[in-house]
Amino acid sequence: MNAMDGQRGVALLTALLVVALATVAAASMASRLSLSMRRTASLLGTEQARAYALGVERWSRAILRRDARDGDVDSLDEIWARHLPPLQVTGGEIRGGLEDLQGRFNLNGLLRQGKVDAAARARFERLLRVLQIDPALVQAVLDWLDADIDPRFPDGAEDDAYLLLQPAYRAGNRPLVSVSELRLVKGMDHGTWTRLAPYVVALPEPTRINVNTAPAPVLRALVPGLSADEAQRIVEQRKSKRFESAADFLQLPVLAGRRVDAAQVGVGSDYFLLRARVTVGSGRTTLYSIIHRHKQAVETLRRSFGTW
Repeated sequence: MNAMDGQRGVALLTALLVVALATVAAASMASRLSLSMRRTASLLGTEQARAYALGVERWSRAILRRDARDGDVDSLDEIWARHLPPLQVTGGEIRGGLEDLQGRFNLNGLLRQGKVDAAARARFERLLRVLQIDPALVQAVLDWLDADIDPRFPDGAEDDAYLLLQPAYRAGNRPLVSVSELRLVKGMDHGTWTRLAPYVVALPEPTRINVNTAPAPVLRALVPGLSADEAQRIVEQRKSKRFESAADFLQLPVLAGRRVDAAQVGVGSDYFLLRARVTVGSGRTTLYSIIHRHKQAVETLRRSFGTW
């Protein structure tokens, strides 16, 4: 093998190496470009999905505004209570619906001017028993809501309990802003949260329970001694004839002889929850909006994406 052949061999190896490096570089660039395009498409889809979700929120406010003109009674047979069927949009679909939040127990009503409302506490304890949750949980919830740092005996919890956790945090010592704060309260494990969450809410002012929309467990919390069968019969009865006033509800034969706090019975609502789920391409979003309807306007009190 002469020098010329050796030089040709080196040149060939160099050429092959250059081709290999160029191929690897091209494949890497193509992969990054593909990933970048998918990421961009996902971001665009998510942004478009959010825009659709906010459109559903505006539509919901318009529905509630129109409903207010028809009277002060709110029930599950009205237009606002009908969930949207899957609505097809370019590249995806929209699902959503409104829920009456005054069909739930308002946790912030446990305190009135900084003092425990004994009647509200009794209703909450009944709700916990109905849901097969230890009613001792009410003490930890009250400690979370009240302004002091003195734990209630024996099942309360203040900073001294929460600062020992990992990660450490402090008790709220104020009204709940979101019902999801309950996850932080002593005694609130996943199973307890799952059972309780559909029946409680955190609203910024005292509210009555709308007996036209309240589920059976909340009705049982409202009426001492009401059985599961009796509560379910009320739920079935109102499907054919809603309660037009608190008096209509209180005059039910099943309530005869039972002490019901009439001041907590309502047939209309001011607070609603919108859940809107939107998919556009690979972009997805879920919007939760708490909507407040009052005499002056219908406005979004709070909105969040992913959880409420």
